[in-house]
Amino acid sequence: MKKIFFILLLSLVSRDVYSQDKKIDSLKQLITGVNDDSSACNLFLSIGWNSLFSYSDTALRYAQRALVLSKALKDSKKESEAMLLNGYALLVTGDYPLALEFLLQGLHIEERIHPARMTEVFYAPIPVFQLFYYVISETYKDMGDFENALLYLRKGMVFKRIDERDNLMEGFARLSQIYERANQLDSAIFYGKKAFDLDIQLNGRSERTPIPISLGNAYSKKNDFSSALKYYHIALNTNEIEKKDVVEAYNGVANTFLLMNEIDSATYYVHQCIATEELRSYPLGTLNTYKILADIFKKTGEPDSVVKYLEKSIFLGDSLFNQRKIHSAQNLSFNERLRQQEIAQEKKEYIALIKMYLLLAAAAVFLIIAFLLYRNNINKQRANSLLQKQKEKVEMALTELRTTQAQLIQSEKMASLGELTAGIAHEIQNPLNFVNNFSEVNNELIEELKSHLASGGTKIKIEEQDEILNDIFENNEKIALHGKRADAIVKGMLQHSRMSTGQKEATDINALCDECVRLAYHGLRAKDNSFNATIGTDFDPNVGKVNVVPQDMGRVLLNLINNALYAVSEKQKQGLNGYEPALGIATTQRGGRVEIEVKDNGIGIPQKIVDKIFQPFFTTKPTGQGTGLGLSLAYDIIKAHGGELKVETKEGEGSEFVVQLPA
Repeated sequence: MKKIFFILLLSLVSRDVYSQDKKIDSLKQLITGVNDDSSACNLFLSIGWNSLFSYSDTALRYAQRALVLSKALKDSKKESEAMLLNGYALLVTGDYPLALEFLLQGLHIEERIHPARMTEVFYAPIPVFQLFYYVISETYKDMGDFENALLYLRKGMVFKRIDERDNLMEGFARLSQIYERANQLDSAIFYGKKAFDLDIQLNGRSERTPIPISLGNAYSKKNDFSSALKYYHIALNTNEIEKKDVVEAYNGVANTFLLMNEIDSATYYVHQCIATEELRSYPLGTLNTYKILADIFKKTGEPDSVVKYLEKSIFLGDSLFNQRKIHSAQNLSFNERLRQQEIAQEKKEYIALIKMYLLLAAAAVFLIIAFLLYRNNINKQRANSLLQKQKEKVEMALTELRTTQAQLIQSEKMASLGELTAGIAHEIQNPLNFVNNFSEVNNELIEELKSHLASGGTKIKIEEQDEILNDIFENNEKIALHGKRADAIVKGMLQHSRMSTGQKEATDINALCDECVRLAYHGLRAKDNSFNATIGTDFDPNVGKVNVVPQDMGRVLLNLINNALYAVSEKQKQGLNGYEPALGIATTQRGGRVEIEVKDNGIGIPQKIVDKIFQPFFTTKPTGQGTGLGLSLAYDIIKAHGGELKVETKEGEGSEFVVQLPA
């Protein structure tokens, strides 16, 4: 039964190899049709990479042919890749010193090309520098020089790929292999599991067989045999597995069963490994197989076979790790370190030279600057006298400008005061009329009473006297009421006309708006009694009191309302059919802010000048009718209160100004 299974395994492996052979043969057939050396070199490299793990001798032969052609072509990129292929093939065949020699030479060539160059010799684009470092690291790992293996691996991990997770996964996998060979098992398992998890994320299952193999080896050395066998079987069940990894996995399973003292299972798997190994050369795997076979025969009591495989393992181990090879590899490493030190020293000297040139350049620049400063100083002294004269002229002009500005601001204030006075006069006229009328009535009643009393009271009854006296009393009450009303109007208006104290007070915004709209309307009516307009108010009772400077806010509202009244008055003068001047003022509380809207259906503002209306001294009124400071001062006052002043307008249809204040 065991023999039948062994034959079946050979047939399966042969079929896989047949497929690989077919691809290599098809590439070889293309050689005869190649006419130029560049294409031939590319073809030799392709055959070499495809033969690398199946027929390393063939890969080495074509790598050497590619190297000869690349040198003849003086193509550094192809020469670098040929060096890499030679080194990799020699690594697989176990000639570590010569592999290192080719790899380091190729690395030196690559340094002269470009550190960011990419290649696709394997399954995905990878930086060429990274591939060199990884193969050099693997060579040192197989030699047992773990310090250099880690050094070059870390150099390779610095480079980035398109998929950084794939880059990390491969780096962690190689770290796990090195730590496993160095018997640092906890580190091997830690990085192996990180690589394994990333592999699952990327592919949905483990596709990189070295990852579970290194985990299996680490768990086997820790005597956790169930975990070891689990990861070995994951590797063996992978769809595409390199023959090199098949050997490693079978050797690992066989060695694990041997440690478990299950000799039959160990024998079974080592025979599977031998069946695979017959198809190609992998010296390091063969060495491990010989050692396992020697241990199996030792446990089964077959001393002749033990001696046979021990001799084979000693001979193969000596060919791989003899002192001459180790010494040669150490020399290469030492020479490479010397070269790196020389490069570092040259870099330091180059930097020092650059610094010296920079210092000289800085000194030259300093001298030039000193000369320019000296010359500029002379020119400056010459220009100072001219600048002083210009400065005096500018100061005089500035003084005149400030005087003019103060005069304009005073003019604006006087204009506002005039409008306010007119409003007060019109507003107070009504209660004064009542006072005058009732005073005249009282005088008449008193005269009537006096005449009756002078006649001895015979012409008027006592009841009629009481009625006259009651009328006089009621009239006096009405006189007092309207006098108080006039007094309140005067006080309120004077409150708005006084200079601002700058102190914020809790002010009834609705009452302030109502007073201002009445004052502005009556002020305009005092100037032009033919003017009439519909005044609409919509005051939100929830607005309440707001902390503002009352005098300043009154000036803002008067200015906005006066502008609105001016706009509707001007439109009325155009004589449009059906036009009725209308102005509306409304308050509302929205989103933690109080809004005051002043809207009119007047002439509107042209869009081209909307951005200019808040600029000082800009006005659309005819010369002599406006200073251009009203909206500018209003804007500044609202900003000082932490609010916003916005405008929406359409020429010929009207404007809406919105004052937004913090509630």
